[in-house]
Amino acid sequence: MEMTIVHTPQQTGRPGRHAEAGVALVSVLLLSVIALALTGALSTVMLTGMRGTSFARSSEVTYGIAQAGVRATIFQIEAATNPIAAETPMGLETYLTTALGAAGTGTPRPGTAQFAGTLPNGSYTVTLSDPTAGDNMLTLSSVGTDQLTGRTRTLVAMLRSEPVEALNYAMFGNKIEFHNHIKVPYGLVLNTSVYSNGTIQIDRAVSIIGPTQAVNAILPNTGPASGTTSLPNTVLSPAGEQGDPDPMTSVPEAQVVQVIPEPKVQPFPTLDFKAAHDAAIAADRQITATALTTLISNARTYAASLVIPGGDSSVTAMLPAGSYPGSVSAASIPIRVIHYRQIGTVTPVRSIAVPNGTNPDASVPLGSPDGTSTAADGTSLYEIQFVGDPLADTLLYVLSSLTLQEPTTTLLQFQGSLVVNGAVTIHAPTEFLAWHNRTGPKFVPLGQTLYGPVATTLAQAAAGQPYDVIYSNWPAIAANGKVKVDSSGAGLGGPVHIEGGVYTPAESHFHKSDPYESSYAVGSEIADTIHNCQWFSFAYDPRAQLTIGLYSKAAGRVQLQVIRWEDRF
Repeated sequence: MEMTIVHTPQQTGRPGRHAEAGVALVSVLLLSVIALALTGALSTVMLTGMRGTSFARSSEVTYGIAQAGVRATIFQIEAATNPIAAETPMGLETYLTTALGAAGTGTPRPGTAQFAGTLPNGSYTVTLSDPTAGDNMLTLSSVGTDQLTGRTRTLVAMLRSEPVEALNYAMFGNKIEFHNHIKVPYGLVLNTSVYSNGTIQIDRAVSIIGPTQAVNAILPNTGPASGTTSLPNTVLSPAGEQGDPDPMTSVPEAQVVQVIPEPKVQPFPTLDFKAAHDAAIAADRQITATALTTLISNARTYAASLVIPGGDSSVTAMLPAGSYPGSVSAASIPIRVIHYRQIGTVTPVRSIAVPNGTNPDASVPLGSPDGTSTAADGTSLYEIQFVGDPLADTLLYVLSSLTLQEPTTTLLQFQGSLVVNGAVTIHAPTEFLAWHNRTGPKFVPLGQTLYGPVATTLAQAAAGQPYDVIYSNWPAIAANGKVKVDSSGAGLGGPVHIEGGVYTPAESHFHKSDPYESSYAVGSEIADTIHNCQWFSFAYDPRAQLTIGLYSKAAGRVQLQVIRWEDRF
């Protein structure tokens, strides 16, 4: 086919109609191209926007699914600590040991556990881990999947088991009394916090630096020394807070105010004595009271038989298996004994720290006749140490009521927790060390901890290393009968030093009438009735909130709180 091209002669002046038509055609084509380009761009923008909207929607969906997974897993863990109301409650650390395996305090547990579930719009998989065992904390890593798009999102939640309310105070009881029976102006200062579901009575010459709260009333200058006007008044700083609408305000140094809303009655916590007993059985560390007192007597006899090399002030040895009575095992309850020889009378060969708010370096020399001077030159002194494991919760369970009665020359040191099925009476120089503050000051401002850094290896826990030690997260002393740390009589008893919780559903009574028997506790004291008198001092440490085995309710389920979220996308 041939195409003929006809050339039209060029016209001058106004263009012809054919020329105008050509220009119009080009313009139309150009506009069409531009419109097509704009349409394509608009389509791209719309598609991109739709994709962005879809991604944002999916991201929100996966976030919600991942968060729902964390919440569902929290519920399952809380329920698992008490699956049936009639069963014994299980503490968080016990649950984690069962689910993930055992580990030393501060070190990761070896295993993980997974939880999975589905929702109408997707599914989740949650991984439980415990990177720092022994601190009532855990980690949940939750992956949420959007069913529509298949996209995923990861949320990591760090959780902490909330302590029972009582562990937020140095002293918690249904009734609390501070007495000055000997009516002396010893200037007792407590760096502490006190909460009573009833009343708080505070005698003359007692100062409390810290919050005091009572559901009913706070009564300063009330007690055996209340009529002794020569003694200084009770001191409260800050002012005490009570629910009773008629507060006592006649003591200028101890103002008390009514607060609205009033302090509420808080549940008295329950300690799981069965779980403590089970832990002791598993470690072969249960013992009768008779066997324990026999063991202590044998240990003192063996310590006295050790010969101190000439010029030395002490000799140390492990108690041999032949000194253990009956079926008590030297491997399960290792005991270290030390025989001291007091050289001169200037420097004590062994002292027990009993710091207080006015003298953080206060101590009583072992064997001191008056709380100040040392034992006579050449006196033999003894220390019996129930050796604890710094990387595990060391617990000694006594099957019946226990009385510790030793001369002023023999110190008993329990490294770990002493749990007694009955009452406890202490007429001996003693150190109860659920925790052991070896590096820092004995007193710090209220709310700060004495402990850190804490040993996480045996090398760090060795003597002389710059680490504090946690022998147990159970209370230092726990009894389901009365705890009595009282005056011992001539030649018996001595100072008492406690680091950790003191718990009893009965009465806790610190009553020391002589300075050579001064007592000191740091942590938290929980009892139905707290009755503390004379030469004692107490300091609160927030580490008490990590105490295990305590429950606010009979149901005993742990309460987990998310303290940190991490969005991993």
